[in-house]
Amino acid sequence: MHLAKRACISYLKCVYVMKDKEVFKFKEIDAQKLAESLGLANSPQINFAVNDEVQITNTMSRAETRTARIQQLRALAKSRKEAKAQEQQK
Repeated sequence: MHLAKRACISYLKCVYVMKDKEVFKFKEIDAQKLAESLGLANSPQINFAVNDEVQITNTMSRAETRTARIQQLRALAKSRKEAKAQEQQK
């Protein structure tokens, strides 16, 4: 049961962070049906940060945590780079 819950959460997080939103349509996934197909009674709760980044939780594996942290750092670097470019244009 624990593995099925983690598999469901991992799949949903992976789809959420994919860049090609035309192929990976997170909002069209029925999480309840996905959970039922994995043998779960209820859909697991997933918390997403307000800034559209995946929150790092204790249930994530080391690889998932590392990937999430890298994505957060990339987003931060990108926003800083854009802010610096805007300052230089002024």
